[in-house]
Amino acid sequence: MPDGEMMYETDEGKLTEQEITAANAAWQVSEFFRQLDGACYRSAMFLRLYLKDRYGIEGQAIVGFVNDGKSPAYASHAWFEYEGKLTDIALSRPLDPERTPPGRLIIQGVVVEPGHDYTYHETTPEIGQDFIKKFMEHPMLAQVLKAQQETHAEACACANDDKLSRTYLDRAPDGWTYLRIAEIVDEQMARQAKIL
Repeated sequence: MPDGEMMYETDEGKLTEQEITAANAAWQVSEFFRQLDGACYRSAMFLRLYLKDRYGIEGQAIVGFVNDGKSPAYASHAWFEYEGKLTDIALSRPLDPERTPPGRLIIQGVVVEPGHDYTYHETTPEIGQDFIKKFMEHPMLAQVLKAQQETHAEACACANDDKLSRTYLDRAPDGWTYLRIAEIVDEQMARQAKIL
């Protein structure tokens, strides 16, 4: 999608002014996060906090699970939701594209870039829980899974709490704090506003 160009109409009708703002911000955030593979927790928390801080838009960062439709494994993942519409700007840039096929870039429920079609779940379905139980029988694998579960639990605790989200974002080891990213997105939003 060219810079400054965003869909303002979906199959369900026209987007509201706030949905348009959320979609435009999500596009700008996705452009920034292209340089960071993975980063689903960060991008979902950032987008939620940014939209609330800058525009008074109250969405949710959802920390849940995705499934590729081929395996009983449900991977921890985070996305943003506003007005019941999903925005996922991270699955299109997975941490390990060899093991995790890049997913679709979705903004306000609209597929903006094609990719693998994942299903989204707020909790792990029974088949996924059974898979985890089998996984936990292997001591080395159990350690890895336990660490992933702790990371998931931490992200869940931070996702929709402003102070905890901000702390989570500000302690990023790469130095990309909330304010540093927000300044870049602010500039992009201002540039986009001039185009529109």
